[in-house]
Formats: sequence, C-alpha cells, structure tokens
Amino acid sequence: MEALALDPDDAASWELLGDLRSREERWREALGAYDRATTLDGRTLRPWLQKGRVLRLLGELDEAEEAVAHARTLAPDDPTVAEEAAALATARGKLQKAADLYAVAARSPDAAQRADAAAQLAAVHERRGDEPAAARALAEAAEAEPARAGRWARAAAAFERVGALEDAARAWERLAEVDARSDAWENAALLHLRRGAVDEAMIAWQHANDAGDRPGAWAGIARLRLNDGDRAGADAAAARAFAVRRRDQRPETVERLATLLVDLGRGREAATLLRPHVLRTGDTRLTDLFARAQAAAGWQNRALGTCRRLRSGDPGPFCSGMLAPDVG
Repeated sequence: MEALALDPDDAASWELLGDLRSREERWREALGAYDRATTLDGRTLRPWLQKGRVLRLLGELDEAEEAVAHARTLAPDDPTVAEEAAALATARGKLQKAADLYAVAARSPDAAQRADAAAQLAAVHERRGDEPAAARALAEAAEAEPARAGRWARAAAAFERVGALEDAARAWERLAEVDARSDAWENAALLHLRRGAVDEAMIAWQHANDAGDRPGAWAGIARLRLNDGDRAGADAAAARAFAVRRRDQRPETVERLATLLVDLGRGREAATLLRPHVLRTGDTRLTDLFARAQAAAGWQNRALGTCRRLRSGDPGPFCSGMLAPDVG
C-alpha cells in the first residue's frame, strides 16, 4: 500500500487498510490495522469504533467493550457509537441495555441510520418478547425511510400480529402511497372491515380500483353494497369484479369473489371462476365452494358428483350436508 510505504506512522493509512481488510473479511488483519491506527492517534473516533466492531465479530467481547468504551469517552452522544454499543450489548445478551442504546441511535439526524437503528431496536424487542414495542419500532423505521415499501409492510404485519388493526391498516395505507398498484389498499380495507370501520374499508377499496381495477376490491365493494341492501349496486360491482378476474388469481381472492357471486345467486359465474382453480389445485375449500356454486346454478347432479370426489377427506361444510344422505 503506497501511503503506508511513504509514511508507516500515518494513522489514517492504517485505518484505510483496516477498512480494506474488513471488506475482505480478513478480520485479524483488519484488527491489527485498526489497533495500529489507535496507537498512533488515540483521539480519532472511527478507528476505535471499527476496532470494537471487529473484536465483537471475532467474539472477543471484553476487548470490544474496552474499545467501545473508549469511543464513548470521545463522543458520548454520537449515534454511531450508541449503535455499536447496542450491538455489543445484544451480543452479551443485555437486551434492555441494547434497547436503550438503539433508542438513542434511532434519534440520529441521518435518516438511514435512524431507520437501521429502529429496525435493530425492533429485533431486540422481539427477543425480549415485547411485540407491541417491536411493532412501534418497525413503524419508526418506516417513518425514517418512508419511500421503502418493505419497511411499511413489516410494520403492518407486526401491528396485525399484536391486534393493533388500525395501526396495521394505516401502515398499509402508507405503503400504498409508495406503491399504489400493490395489494396495500386491499390489505388496509380488509383490516378496516375487521375493526368495523366499514366506511374506511369502502374508501380503501375505491383507492385500490383507482390505481387499477382489482377483482378483490370490486368484490369487497359489492359485499358492502349487498350488506346495505343495494342489490343493484352489488350486482354491478360483482360484474366488474368478474370481468377483471384474471388480474388477481390468488386463491383467497378467487374464494371471496366466488362466495359473493353465489350469495348474489350468480352460481354459473361462480362455477366458471372456480373450475380452473379446482382442476389445477384440488383445494378442498375451493372444491366445496365449487359444489355450492354448481348447486346455486341448478346443477344438482354435478354438485353431488363434485362432493363425492371429496368423500375421502374433510368434504367441507356444503358437501358435508349434501353427502349426509349417502352415509351408510
């Protein structure tokens, strides 16, 4: 390395060598370089931090503690120092201390660092068994970098796990602001429906369709209109859902739309929708619903034949009733 050949007593050159060896994961050589840099210049923060990090990765935690402690004397309020101290506390199993330190790092003026620290804080809370706190930390990570859709998805899932349905729905809505053509609006609508916020569910489904007709969203709108006694509006929305059905072939969407069509007395359309999925997957739930759709279309013998193919397993609620006379 030319700089070291010119001046072997230059701390910055040793620090750079340590960085190069770290990128190559040649940890012992990196440690030696950082150690030399701190010997030459004990007042510069970064070599001490890097030395502590490498020692932590090598599992030499007592030595890492000394290096990080020295770094904290140089910059006690630095969020990067807090983050490395938190990582070391985590490695030692001191989870409350780690959480406190990551919370400090999550107040960094740098958005990316705030997000990373908040995500690490969430992981620590999960290890501590505090899932509500983990969900809040994931939301903080998303707020720090709002353009990263994946952060909102993780926050939404975490909120849903702890039953914070409104927070989960809001996280999906924030994701939809980043990627309107994702499933985010539909996910938000379903959560609003679960918490009884019917008007907000309708608005979310309308937003989903504004971004591009989605069969699941139209099916949701149709269901709400049917529940309100608006049969004409329900039929119109269901027809639209059926017309754009090929845009979403997920089993859960197919099942929701087919159930709606059966409830509207549109058994033929429901059977047409379900048939390729039943033939391809043999899914019991869809097959049971397929039989129900056939019966709603007036095809009783076909429905009975479909149910008899399910006899060997759990036939599902509709087929259980239809097969009851066959028992014995």
